[in-house]
Amino acid sequence: MLNKATYLSNFIQREDDEAFESIAADWSEDIDLNLEFRHQIVDSLTAESIASPVFIKALLEAEVEYCVQNWCGTSELRLLGKLFHPLTKHQYLDFYNECRTRSYDIE
Repeated sequence: MLNKATYLSNFIQREDDEAFESIAADWSEDIDLNLEFRHQIVDSLTAESIASPVFIKALLEAEVEYCVQNWCGTSELRLLGKLFHPLTKHQYLDFYNECRTRSYDIE
């Protein structure tokens, strides 16, 4: 049986539709139903994490959408903004800059 840290570490390496759906903002009840899980993932990230760059990109997109919808910035968005380039190996500079202009708190 995997512990929570190992599960999250393995999860961030995924690149499948199920993983992307589980982190995307889900507003079906006027709240983001995936927010808590997404924040657990972000909170588990470090610069040394082995992550799928595509997954990290989807994670940033979902968190920015949440922040824009709620007119807020989250500590998870700040952490993800800080770790985005190392974890994606600088593959998504234009995407990052677009997110920076849409969100409230990317460093």
